[in-house]
Amino acid sequence: KMKIAAGLAVLAVLVSGSAAHADSLGPGAVRALFPGRYLVKVMGTIDMHVNMKPNGTVIGSASGMKDTGSWSIEGGKLCIAWKTWNKGRKDCSALTREGSRVKGRGFWFHVT
Repeated sequence: KMKIAAGLAVLAVLVSGSAAHADSLGPGAVRALFPGRYLVKVMGTIDMHVNMKPNGTVIGSASGMKDTGSWSIEGGKLCIAWKTWNKGRKDCSALTREGSRVKGRGFWFHVT
């Protein structure tokens, strides 16, 4: 469970400064992705189900662990504050796109 919690903390630490890439998503492209439901791969090993609701609420679950919090788009970055996994601290990440994959720091998910 510690490894899972650490992996979820990485998702919580969506620290700005995602690696620069030619396919960086601008503010409009980031806004177009959310709200939505995604299967997120954290640290390349943990599958996390994330539901980002229109009202700014986020619900996440992975390996039997669950958390809720809030999400927003600020300065073209995805920001998430999990109540438990990062103690309510809002962390933001720039996003890049490679084909159908959207990547942030320490996580990625597919879009169609």
